[in-house]
Amino acid sequence: MAEINGTLYAICSTTGTVATATVITDKIYACKTASIKFDQAVEETSNKESGGWFDGMPGMKSCSLDFGGTWDEAGSATALTATEIIAHLIGGNAARKFAFVPTALGTTIPGWMGMGIFQNISLSADSEKPCTFSGSVKGIKAWAVFTA
Repeated sequence: MAEINGTLYAICSTTGTVATATVITDKIYACKTASIKFDQAVEETSNKESGGWFDGMPGMKSCSLDFGGTWDEAGSATALTATEIIAHLIGGNAARKFAFVPTALGTTIPGWMGMGIFQNISLSADSEKPCTFSGSVKGIKAWAVFTA
């Protein structure tokens, strides 16, 4: 069995559209947790012929990313800090391209990409503990396997 180490994965984001993406380099800086969730609603189609059993059909699909980490503003030229994420949200929060990918691109480990919008960004400042941040991304439109 070949378990995959969670440290390999990062959430990356940059401007533009997925169609124009070649490589997404702007990862969220100082991230400790990252997750992606895909979902699909099941619309009820039960009727008198269903014999009392639930019957359904595929409905709307959705994707979301959740992240959190230690608030560190050192950053780098290609990192996206918590402060930059908040500034983006306050400044209009236009859709961006996102990827949930292994940080060592070119591996055979899968990743996913699509358009999304930041939401639910928060900072925590507990006494005598590192400041932390967390947030999420609501995926919009279709998401796909990361190919770049």
